[in-house]
Amino acid sequence: MRTRYAARNSFLGMIAISVTTILAFFARSTVASVLGQEAIGLIALFSDLYIVLGYFKFGIFPSFLTSLYAPARQGDAPVVLAMYGLFRKVYFRLGWVFIGVSILLTLILSSFYSYQVGLYFFLIAFNYALAFFFSYPVLFAMVSQEFFFLTNLYVMSQGVMALLRIIFLPIFPSFYTYIAAHFVSTLMYFVSVHLLVNRLGLIPAGKVGQVASDEKKKIVQRMVGHSFHNVESVLQNGLNNIYVAVFGGLAQTAAFGSYGMIILTLTHFSDMIVQNMTASVGNLLTENDGIRNLAVYRAMLFLYSAVGTAVALGFLNVSDLFMQFWLGKTYVLESGVRYGFAALFLLQIMIQPAEIFKKVSGLMFTDRYVPILSGALNVLLCLALGYFFGPVGILSANLLSLLAISFWQKPYMVYRHVLHTRFRSYFVQVLPYLTVSILAGLTSIFICRVVVIQGIFGAMLFNGIVSILVAILFFMIFFFSSAPCQYILVSMKHVWKKKS
Repeated sequence: MRTRYAARNSFLGMIAISVTTILAFFARSTVASVLGQEAIGLIALFSDLYIVLGYFKFGIFPSFLTSLYAPARQGDAPVVLAMYGLFRKVYFRLGWVFIGVSILLTLILSSFYSYQVGLYFFLIAFNYALAFFFSYPVLFAMVSQEFFFLTNLYVMSQGVMALLRIIFLPIFPSFYTYIAAHFVSTLMYFVSVHLLVNRLGLIPAGKVGQVASDEKKKIVQRMVGHSFHNVESVLQNGLNNIYVAVFGGLAQTAAFGSYGMIILTLTHFSDMIVQNMTASVGNLLTENDGIRNLAVYRAMLFLYSAVGTAVALGFLNVSDLFMQFWLGKTYVLESGVRYGFAALFLLQIMIQPAEIFKKVSGLMFTDRYVPILSGALNVLLCLALGYFFGPVGILSANLLSLLAISFWQKPYMVYRHVLHTRFRSYFVQVLPYLTVSILAGLTSIFICRVVVIQGIFGAMLFNGIVSILVAILFFMIFFFSSAPCQYILVSMKHVWKKKS
């Protein structure tokens, strides 16, 4: 029953996110046509600054969430209420820290651009700050496993935001209209979650107890681990639009950020796979079956590599055509940008199995200093290569820093601390996947260039289908008889029999 509900929720979630994504792309084209390319550049620049601001959440939400699962499952209302109160207190204070840093960044933007640009940024930043003061019910909904409702409410709010921009920007062509839609969406989401939590009675009744000192130490330790790892997410991928704005201006940032929006959309869909797999891996690790753990990890690596190759090739062969249709030829950048984004996406998705195993096995604190090293290396490379080579140099810096540390270090932690097997076997598996991905990429590029389809829609459809089919065909030809591929095929047959 639980598996059936999970499959239903996952399917409906994919549909909801697909609809919202389509609306978001329409809203972006509306902004481009009404407010111009500079406005798109500002939005891309602001998005990276908000990633920087997001670091000041210090991983508090997942840290408290992990500690709440056990008392909530046991029905220990006093401890749940005490932890909830502590969360509110800490999160509220962090909200003011968030606003303070936002004011500092506002002053910096005002000095570089104009007072109005600084005001735009602060208003949107203040909108994000509302999460620190009104998102407490979200914690209860997540502890109660109400992910389906939370996803629906969030998707609905994002859809409303996109619709408001599509409808009202042509009538009131102002950046303030863009910001107002964001405020409406945020208020709609938090009010809806509050009403949902109260209606379902998710907040337990009773006296408030105390949080044990040992549990407080665990929460702090988790926050430290998440904070160190969040440094990597900020420094590794969260500053690219800022670099482009500094080295190339807002017009180039608009184009670069639009390619990034496509990649971000593809990443969101892969994140759904990650979230669905995380719980099952967590249950798997509790069984302490080392042989099965290794088999599952290798199967996941195969699956992510095959899917990542198909998606990366689709982006490589379709993105320029889609950009012409979506925003116009002025937003199309040099081919090196496409290759850089596609390669970066593929490598990042190939290390997702290691990321999943690390999180569910509690290794975030163990290697807490490595993300700082990785992020610092990426910043230095981006400043050097971005200055001389622009966007292509920035993406090259991302790739070099990823290959230098994260691409091997994260799997190493899993092989050493979780799977307890020789790390050399990781490269024995992953290097052939990379080789086949490159061969599939060269083949798909050759086919898409030789076979020229008239009309942009037909060309996008043909290139996309060719990219996916070539990726699947190559992985099946080279790896069909391998243990990871057979593991996945057997698992799929088992799930199909249970449904039928």
